Amino acid sequence: MHILFVGSHRADKQFSIMGFEQALARHLSGRCQFEVVFPAGGNRGRGASKWRRYAEKYIFFPRVLRKRAAQVDLVHFCEKGMGLNAPHVKRKPSLVTVHDFLAVEAAKGEMSGWEVSRSGQRYQALIVKGVMHASAIACVSETTMTAFRRHMPHFKGPARTILNGMYKEFRRVGEEQAQARIEPLPWDEFFFHIGGNKPYKNRGGALQVFAEILRQDPSLPTGLVMAGAAKTEELRSMERDLGLTGRVQWILEPSDEQVEAYYSLATALIFPSWAEGFGLPIIEAQSCGCPVFASNRPPMTEVGESSVVYFDPSYPVESANQILSHMDNLDELRKRGSENVKRFDPQVMADKYLEYYCDLLQR
Repeated sequence: MHILFVGSHRADKQFSIMGFEQALARHLSGRCQFEVVFPAGGNRGRGASKWRRYAEKYIFFPRVLRKRAAQVDLVHFCEKGMGLNAPHVKRKPSLVTVHDFLAVEAAKGEMSGWEVSRSGQRYQALIVKGVMHASAIACVSETTMTAFRRHMPHFKGPARTILNGMYKEFRRVGEEQAQARIEPLPWDEFFFHIGGNKPYKNRGGALQVFAEILRQDPSLPTGLVMAGAAKTEELRSMERDLGLTGRVQWILEPSDEQVEAYYSLATALIFPSWAEGFGLPIIEAQSCGCPVFASNRPPMTEVGESSVVYFDPSYPVESANQILSHMDNLDELRKRGSENVKRFDPQVMADKYLEYYCDLLQR
């Protein structure tokens, strides 16, 4: 069996998608023949023209894709954006892994605070139209599967939920080793948040909840580490207005080793997303022994089940109270988290994809 993985454009910096590609390839090694192909253009970053990246993905890349697809048994598009190219491989069985429909929902005006231009709306519609030509779909969570059925009700091929496995082997590291990986922090304890600046990530909600934690218990010798995307002007103003100056450390695009260190040292992860396709930081944190407090919306509730303490991010006061009421229960949350992570073994994920490939080829 010879599989062609179609990866994301590296300049798009879709780190979670790249992690998915790498984990799947790593755990299928020796079990089938595979190769990875993705649009050329180098890693210029988001500063490169989006129109140039579009041209590289959808004008120049299809010629390469058709040539490489002719030499394999099945084509696996590792994310739905590249699935727009599915019509170019109609002569081969093709599978698209769908991580979320959040951009599609934003384009339809269903995501509060996320405005999409007319060209963006057209782009998302074209992606859905292209994915309709795939032979089969895999969704990374039941939440994403529900969205798939709503947005693509006329898809004629099979569709399965295959839960994401841990993309990388995050694990708890000792305090001395963890401290050596990061810059010194001004507090002995801290809460942690990681994410981008898309509205559904609700980074402002993390600030609001943390501010309320300090208001309810001013004696806490704690801070908040916000990792991921750069601080926006809106977040800067919110930080100031909430009186958090000096209490928040912003870490831009930390390495995996640094993220592992922060998870290992943090009091807990605060994850107030309004929506996600999967919610990978939940199990990353738990694999490092970090307790998790997350919003009470799917797929967070699907991924965390009973191992996470949930709160409604619409109500920062109640959310902070919920977190503070469980501060004496952190060891139990670590124990539950350690058990929960076992459900997301990347080998199990690879096994299920391999089974799916076999079924599709038999069809």
